[in-house]
Amino acid sequence: MLTTEQFEAWCHRLHLSETTKTRIERIRTSEPARKVKSSASNVSGSYCSKKMGVTMQFESHKVELPLVVTCMEWDVEVLEYYDQPESIKLNYKSQAGKAMGVIYTPDFFVIRSDGAGYEECKTEQELEKLSAKNKERYIKDENGNWRCPPGEKFAEQYGLYFRVRSSKEINWICYRNLEYLQDYFSSPYEVSAETKSMLLALVHAHEGITFHELLDSGALSADDINILLASGELYFDRNKDCFDEPGNVALYSSKKSAELRQGTESTLCTYQTSPVEIAVGRLLNWDGIIHEIVNVGEHTVSLKSEKEELLTLDYTQFQQLIGTNQLRSYKSLADNALAKQAQQIIMNASSQDLDMANNKADIVKQHLRGDKEKITTPERTVRDWVRKYKLAEQMWGQGYIGLIPKNSKKGNHTLRFSEPVVALINTTIQEHHVNGIATSKKYAYGFLQKGCQEQVVTVPSYPTFCSYIDKFAPIHNRTLLREGTRSAYEYQPFYWELERTTPKHGSRPFELAHIDHTEFDIQLKLPEGRPWATIMTDAYTRRLLAVYITMDPPSYRSNMMVIREYVKRFNRLPQTIIVDGGKDFSSIYFEQLLARFEINKKVRPKAQGHFGSVCERLFGTSSTQLIHNLVGNTQLTKQVRKLTKKFDPRNLAIWDLESFNELFKLWAYEFYDTDDHPALGGSPRDFFTQGIELTGKRKQKLIPYDDSFKFATLPTTRKGTAKIFPGRGFKLKSIYYWSDEFRIPEHEGKSVPIRYDPWNIGIAYAFIQGAWVECISQYYAIFQGRTERELLLATEEIRKNKANSQKKYIVSAAQLAEFFQKNVRYKEQELKEQYKTGKDVPELQVLPGKGKRIEPNRQKHESDKNNTLPSVTQRTVPRQIYEEY
Repeated sequence: MLTTEQFEAWCHRLHLSETTKTRIERIRTSEPARKVKSSASNVSGSYCSKKMGVTMQFESHKVELPLVVTCMEWDVEVLEYYDQPESIKLNYKSQAGKAMGVIYTPDFFVIRSDGAGYEECKTEQELEKLSAKNKERYIKDENGNWRCPPGEKFAEQYGLYFRVRSSKEINWICYRNLEYLQDYFSSPYEVSAETKSMLLALVHAHEGITFHELLDSGALSADDINILLASGELYFDRNKDCFDEPGNVALYSSKKSAELRQGTESTLCTYQTSPVEIAVGRLLNWDGIIHEIVNVGEHTVSLKSEKEELLTLDYTQFQQLIGTNQLRSYKSLADNALAKQAQQIIMNASSQDLDMANNKADIVKQHLRGDKEKITTPERTVRDWVRKYKLAEQMWGQGYIGLIPKNSKKGNHTLRFSEPVVALINTTIQEHHVNGIATSKKYAYGFLQKGCQEQVVTVPSYPTFCSYIDKFAPIHNRTLLREGTRSAYEYQPFYWELERTTPKHGSRPFELAHIDHTEFDIQLKLPEGRPWATIMTDAYTRRLLAVYITMDPPSYRSNMMVIREYVKRFNRLPQTIIVDGGKDFSSIYFEQLLARFEINKKVRPKAQGHFGSVCERLFGTSSTQLIHNLVGNTQLTKQVRKLTKKFDPRNLAIWDLESFNELFKLWAYEFYDTDDHPALGGSPRDFFTQGIELTGKRKQKLIPYDDSFKFATLPTTRKGTAKIFPGRGFKLKSIYYWSDEFRIPEHEGKSVPIRYDPWNIGIAYAFIQGAWVECISQYYAIFQGRTERELLLATEEIRKNKANSQKKYIVSAAQLAEFFQKNVRYKEQELKEQYKTGKDVPELQVLPGKGKRIEPNRQKHESDKNNTLPSVTQRTVPRQIYEEY
């Protein structure tokens, strides 16, 4: 970013007016004018800009994000850029000629070395539609570039520019390469002098060597190569070769070496191959003039033009003209039209028609060769086929066309009903079926009958009416009109990407990760209820990298804890995290954590489950392989009327939170992680390891799991604050926390931001006088080192009494049986015996003077004879907590 002095010098150099300078300063110091959101068709998010030192919003990861990376972040001419600057007013005329004034927020304000202005990013299709609606707003100039005249008019008064950027400008290969090398542009690691000399020597000796070949040539690492590529000491064409396919990335010692090598290859290719058939009588197009080859010698080729001019070229000149596409084959328009028609006939024929044509062709060829004794088909039929074959050969140049049956043209294709009846059918469908009420076909058919009787016309049958409904519009459009976007989503057509953009699941480990939540289909005994899981999955390898299980519904706290688990296991965070639009992913603490560690965020569109298919499939796999095979699973509760007390999961529950958490992590980190995945051709762990070796370990991105990181991931309460009570401190989860800072009178009675550590409930933190202060629990000696989970087990039931991923993965039965035999059944049996006999249940201790023991089999509570106090085991519950509930 520019310093104050640099900005003043820039303004002075460009002779900007005070008004313009004031406007730019206001944009530089202001927050974004609005917050972008994901809709049904776009994926928004935030990009961690190293140039700006802040996160920049983008409204589409298919338009704005790649343009930010390629045209702003890594463009040396761009000094600063700001997302969603202050709104401006555009004045233009509507289609009806009425004057309009529209308040509009541009996508970016960009400060370049030679000027500044607004930049708007849109897809080419969107610009075409907007231009068709109103020619005043967006137009395309003679060079094919889009312009916004009202925006240009507004910007000109301040000496600024207004530029419209289309998706056609995106260089996806360059974008993917910049994303791949992003971790190395400011890497603190350097390649050793010995390794660098070896790498440069290998590339000098083998200009054009591929990334894979260089990696396999010796004791080299992908990190060493990537660092030299990012620093420019090795060269590759970032606009042509993509690291999504590293085997095709050619490396050179310099840009000049690459140009010389590529130029030589192009010249050799010109002389070796020729797109033109060199034969007497062939017609060639040379600069719009038709030439005929009249002679082909050993060293020269003679051409005759339309004007009967004779020209002789030596073979080298002739090949050069062909290689530069100045001399090419000529075909008449009539020939091209016939060829297209013949191809269309073949494409439109059914497989049965083509099979019949193939059989006919074999017989016709035998007949023409004179092998008539082998033909068993009647002679008259064969003569008819030969006649059609020769006729098609004369007409189309392909006799085969005449043998294709014309079954599709047979039958009566005329309308069975008059135009008024067809119009009435379509009107009835539109008004009484696809009308947003989701009425039935029978209901709409009644109105059709009534309309036909009133107009005295023939009433179509009900099946005919249904066939017209099916042809009225695609099922996606019909469902959209009848039931809305969510119901129509499953019928949404799949759009193939005809151009290279970004791989759906990334191209390496740690590039994309999904975070999602699910409530498991199992009933726990302690605490009673169904647990929630928050998982973090690597999109590229489908590896389940982190799990956090709790009894609380999805929240920002769960997100922070799963991120902590992720770093605890791998000392890394992904380059981009993909989340849904929940409020838990937009909290200030979550955003700050991502910004601190330079993690980009993408937000999936609402009600678009396919965008999170990686997590959804994993949830399905965990249920199929594990959850639905445990005692206490809730599958039977889906048929409530058939469920009896004996099979009620609440009566069968034996798993507690701690045991279930250990079991699920064992399945996730050991069984699922090492089992073959159908989409990978191997296990997620092996695929992950191979990907790291191939694309680099990127040690510069390691995150130490220390106190600093732990504090950054500490959660807070739902409100985020707590009130300080005089002499007692603040209350968190029924426990008071105290610090000597609370003795200051001005803090008493005020609410302050707080954080707590789920892994150590003995301490919490409060934000006092611009700093975080450590606070200790009133039962610090008891709770020190105890986890929130342990406390939760002792208090969850008391609270309750007071309040009153589509395709299944293929796993062999033997593997699953072995897993359960080793890790599940013995634990379930142990828990059953424990609850049945009461053995191995340690007696609860009594806090000195502060609490009392709660027996496992206590009598009924006085206030509610129908409820029982929880059977608390292995926990000491402070008296004050118990009495408050």
